[in-house]
Amino acid sequence: MSTRCPEPTLPLPALEPDHTLEWTGPVVRIYFSRGAHPMTWSQFRYYGPVSKMRFDHQTGRTKAHPTRGISYAAIPWNPDPDHRAVDPLDVVVLESFREGVLDRATGAPRLSVWAPTRALNLLKLSDDKWLGQARGNAALISGARGVAHLWSKAIYEAYPDIDGLVWSASVLPGGRAVALYERAMTALPTAPSSDRPLTEPFLQPALARIARAYRLTLL
Repeated sequence: MSTRCPEPTLPLPALEPDHTLEWTGPVVRIYFSRGAHPMTWSQFRYYGPVSKMRFDHQTGRTKAHPTRGISYAAIPWNPDPDHRAVDPLDVVVLESFREGVLDRATGAPRLSVWAPTRALNLLKLSDDKWLGQARGNAALISGARGVAHLWSKAIYEAYPDIDGLVWSASVLPGGRAVALYERAMTALPTAPSSDRPLTEPFLQPALARIARAYRLTLL
């Protein structure tokens, strides 16, 4: 298999039922509530595309795009009951703190968990044949992000009923990361199930476990 994913070939294949995941379970996200670009638990980012983010779907140069917002998160995933499920908290911590330092204070990071009010219609980039049918390969989720931006734009424009993408997290392949387009905002509840600062005492055993397991410096 090629180590580079080609740019998308249009038109993309017609969607089949197995190509998508109808997700009604919890969605887990870490966001930064202070700093240069503070967010809230429900806020989508309309500034982009950002080079370090994989599936930004904003078009043209990097700037504010009022109609194209994105939010990155993770979902619980355990397709094999005989094996331990990957905790989505592990996924969002590793995605949010890529420099090896789990800083619980700078930017006032918070952990939010929310349940969609309707099923999220997510295109499966892993666990299905869609990517092969679309003439892509696994490098889409681990290779050049500029190519991934092109794929996300093509997907967004080809499938107006898709709320976002789900894939095997490159930092932790047993887990599942998600990128939600602004279309998913209609599935947001009025309040999250949980919204806690990473300094919350309740979270410290889990964060310490993650820091030990993945050799992160815990600040």
